[in-house]
Formats: sequence, C-alpha cells, structure tokens
Amino acid sequence: MAFVLIAPWAAAAAEVPGISEAERAWLADHPRIRLTPDPDFPPIEFFENGNFAGIAADYIRLIEEKLGVAFEIREVDSWSTSVRETKNRENDVWSAVAVTPERQAYMIFSEPYINSPAVIIVREDNAGDLTINALKGLRVGVIRDYAIGALLRRSHPDMVFEDVPDATAGLKRVSFGSLDAFIVNLAIASHTIGVQGITNLRVAGDAGPVLQWRFAVRKDWVVLRDLIDKALASINEEQHRRIRQRWIALETSGFQIDRAFVVAAIVLFGGLLLVGVLIWNHSLRRVVASRTAELSESESRIRTVVDNVIEGIMTVDRHGMIRDVNSASLKLFKAETADLIGRHVGELVVAGRNEGDANPLVEFIFSGEAHRSGQVTEFLGVDYNGARFPIEIGAREVRLGREHFFVVIVRDISERKEMEQMKSEFVSTVTHELRTPLTSIRGTLGLIMAGAVGELPEKAQEMVAIADRNTQRLAELVNDILDMEKIDSGRLEIVLKPIDLADLVRRCVEDNQSYAEQYNVELTFRAPSGSSMVEADETRMTQVLANLLSNAVKFSPPGGVVEIVVEDKDMRVRVSVIDRGAGIPDEFRDRIFERFTQADSSNRRRTGGTGLGLSISAAIVESHGGELDFESEVGKGPTFFFELKKA
Repeated sequence: MAFVLIAPWAAAAAEVPGISEAERAWLADHPRIRLTPDPDFPPIEFFENGNFAGIAADYIRLIEEKLGVAFEIREVDSWSTSVRETKNRENDVWSAVAVTPERQAYMIFSEPYINSPAVIIVREDNAGDLTINALKGLRVGVIRDYAIGALLRRSHPDMVFEDVPDATAGLKRVSFGSLDAFIVNLAIASHTIGVQGITNLRVAGDAGPVLQWRFAVRKDWVVLRDLIDKALASINEEQHRRIRQRWIALETSGFQIDRAFVVAAIVLFGGLLLVGVLIWNHSLRRVVASRTAELSESESRIRTVVDNVIEGIMTVDRHGMIRDVNSASLKLFKAETADLIGRHVGELVVAGRNEGDANPLVEFIFSGEAHRSGQVTEFLGVDYNGARFPIEIGAREVRLGREHFFVVIVRDISERKEMEQMKSEFVSTVTHELRTPLTSIRGTLGLIMAGAVGELPEKAQEMVAIADRNTQRLAELVNDILDMEKIDSGRLEIVLKPIDLADLVRRCVEDNQSYAEQYNVELTFRAPSGSSMVEADETRMTQVLANLLSNAVKFSPPGGVVEIVVEDKDMRVRVSVIDRGAGIPDEFRDRIFERFTQADSSNRRRTGGTGLGLSISAAIVESHGGELDFESEVGKGPTFFFELKKA
C-alpha cells in the first residue's frame, strides 16, 4: 500500500464563504483525513507512477487550497479493497462515487460535481442500437463494487450481470467474445479503449442511469461533508471548465458528434463547402478504413504468432490482475479465456504453507527479481480444475506511456521433472548397488594387507595397497553421489539440535591430526571466548569440517600450518579454515562450488578427490541457514568460512 501526501496550501478557507468558527475548529482537531481513491478509474481518478491523477484529483487540490487542509491520499490495490477498508473505518473519504443504498448505510454524500451517462459496449460485428432490455439472456459485464452494477441489479432484477475487476478486463472480455456486452460510464470507456488500443468495440446504446459522482464522507463526519459542499460551491465555472476540458473533452470525441455544429457549418458556408466536406470526408474514410485494415491485419498477425508459441504468455497489470493470455496459457491451465482474464496471477500457483505467507509468484514478479536477473524460477502451478503441476516462470516489466504491466512467460516442466526423477532413481539404484561390493572388496583388501592370507611379497603388497586406495576413493565417490542425489531430491535429512560448535570443531581437528601428519602438515585450533552454542546436525557439520580440513591439508605445502578458528560474531558463530597453500586461481573462483570441478584437473595433480566435496558442503551449510564462502589471494592461500546462528 502506497501513501501520497499532498501538502496544504497557505491560503486557508479565505475564499469559501459561510465557514463557521466551529467548522474551523473541527478542521484543526482533525489534521489527518484519509482518502482512498479507486486506483484504476481513469480519467475520473487513478494513480500514475505513484501520483494521484484524474478529474477527482484536480478537484481535491482545489478543495485543499480552499479549506486549507491536506488529505492523506492512500493507494490500494483495488476499489474492492477501498470499499472494505472504508466499511472498517480505515478510510474516511471517497473522492468520486455514486450514491447507492448500500453505501448510504455507512457514508454521507456531497452535492454532485461530475455527470456521465452509462453506455452499452459491444463488438463492432454486433450491428444496431441496443437498450438494456435487449440484453436479457446475454452475458453482460459490470465492474465489481461499482454503483452501475448495484443500480442495474436493483432496476433489472430479472437480469444476470457478471462482475469484472475493472474496465480494462470488461472491455477485453467483450473484445475477445467472452462477454456479449459491458456496461460502463462513457468517460471511462472512451479513455480505456484509447489507452488499450482496442479497435473492435463500439457504443451500442444508453444503459439508463446517468451517474453523478460525489464526495462521500464517513457518516459521523457531517461537518466535513458540509465543508466539502461549501468548497465545491465556491469553485467558479472557469475552474470547472478547465478540469473537464483537460480530462473529458478529448476522451469522448470518438463517441459523440455535435450535429448542431455540422448544420450551422452547412448553412454558413453553403454548397461549395458542403462539397468540399463531402470530398474530404470520403477521402478521410478511405484513409481511416485503410489504416484500420492495416492495424487489424497487424494485430491479427501478432495474435497468430503469440497463439502459436508453445509457452504460455500473459500480461499482468500492476495490481496482479491477468489482462491477456495466449492459447498456450489456456491449454496449460485447462481454462477458457474468460476463466483467466480478470483473475489474480497469484491464484495460478500454490501459495505459502501458512495463511499470512506472501504468494511466491507475486513476490517473484513484483519484487523486480525476475526482470533484473532475466532468470526463470520454478513453481507448483494449479490448473482450473485444481490439479497441480510443475511450471517454470519468467517475467519482464514493461512501461508504455501510462501503461505499466508485466509480460509473464509460463512453461510446463512436467516432462523434465519426470526425466530428472528417473535419473535420480537410476543414480540412487546404481550407487546403492555399488556400495555393497565395494564394502566387501575393501574388507577383503584390508584382511590381505593385515596378513590374513600370509605374508605377501613386497611387490604384491604395493599392488594391494594401490587397490585399497583406489577402492577407498571409489567408495568416497559413491557416497558423494548419493549425497548429491539426496540434495537434488530434497531428501537430505537434517536433524537440528543444540551443539557446542567449538567443541565439535576441536574434535574434528583431533580426528584429522593423523591425516595431516601424512602430508607433514600441522593443524592448530583457536576457540572463541564467548558462547558457541548453535542448532545444527552434528553428523552433517562433521562432514563439512572434514571436507574443509582435508582440502586445506592436501593443498598445503610440506611443513605448512592449517589454522582453524572459531569466532563469536554477536548473534552468530563463524568457523574459518586457513591454509598457506598456493591460493585459488582467478579463473576458477566463480566455479569453485560447482560439481566435479577442481582447480587442477590434470592427471599430474598432487591430490585426489571427487570434485563434489565443496558443493555438498555448501548445500549442507545452506540447509542450516548459513553460507559457505571463501577469501583468497594467489600465493597466500585461501580462507574458507561459514557462520551459523547461535542457539
């Protein structure tokens, strides 16, 4: 929810006659007057780049100047939200509404200051004039929570009206054929059709009610309603004319023809001018017809291309409402056009586990992450029948003049997920099947090396030792692959419990001393002065520490020292492993946590390894809410470190 404060003018009620001292005192006692307009009701009222605009906004500024007050303008996501907040006394004033019995239960109204007729909008191929009675049995749309819908339902109880979220959704549904007609006031229809570039609609007739827009004030604030009436009465005709000319005069020109002016012109200029007008009109019609045909052909061509793209494509407005979809989107979500247009995009994916959680798709689109990174993210989609399926979504933010929307690309990844599952099951099966014979081979080689079959010749002992080392490496690779498979499938079991991290690190250092002696490397340990209690899985953290220590030892020079430091970092505990090796080459730093990568991948490298250890360790630390990272200068050796929150 955005807040826009309009600063008060210096002149306070100077030009508004009849304001009493009691009314001035009331204004002084109510410095905060909340006003929550319709966020998407152009040209009457709307928000543009966070700024309140439209006819009502211009009148608000005049009233503020005349009364010396400053309304607190609050932007919400929809008119329905404004209605709900007003009923809950979270809003005080509306700036442009029509009177309905429902609203009179909790609001009082000013004198009208804007008039506009309600009209019937249909497709161009629906010929002839229409009346409201001719729409019986047809699919007719009205905007949800707007006065037109309430008035029509009361005056025509035998008709069924479909609610749409706003004018754009209603007009597009008529354009696409999922509604037969849409009833809306003329100014809004004209403005929206122009902005959206919809070319196949027309006004078919008058719907009956001429809407009069007024200010509405909470029912217990009669003083404010009277003050607004006095301020409106003090606005002169020239000020009214300027506001209407700015927002309405040009908007309705496409729907009305001033016949009196045409007759006067004919009489004034005579037959010659009439001939000229007819010639010009004929030429203009030809040009307009040609341009319209070109535009229609271009629009049809673009629509055909978009509808034949295999990915789902949809446009979403800044409130999260779906405005347009292609054929692939309909197939993907097993829906009709009318089922998706006007629906909130967050409904297309499984929401958070808890009621108050933010919708993951809405957060992904509106945070700007999708647009900035250009990447896609996986979600669990929900089709129109409620079935769930995996999808991949990317989004781009688009600004075209006043329009601000998002282009969302949706791809069904069900087949890919099935293949990944098959691969995961295959890897799991193969590696599990390998562990049993490997364990048996290692046990047999150990017995042979221990003399269980008698003393072996020196050459045979060397060969058995080589076989044992290679079998051990193969067993480590199998275990690492199993861990990676668990990580990928989300089955890596993490059991958190309170442990003393410094004590765990000390024990790991002691357990790896004999390994370090094989490389003539010394391990040193420095404990923190403060607490080092954390919530962690002892087995998995031991695996991380063993990997970091073995890497540091293997890459240290003979006679080198590996320093292990545990530090108290306020609310976290940091573990650092520092060696004095050659450091990490610049070209390798971006790939160091990738799988099967090693800084020296040649056959002559001094150390062994699977290239999976750091990737597994990083995943384990992340599952604990931490991050494994490093600092390194070539020639000085790296420092690998991670931090965990204190228990």
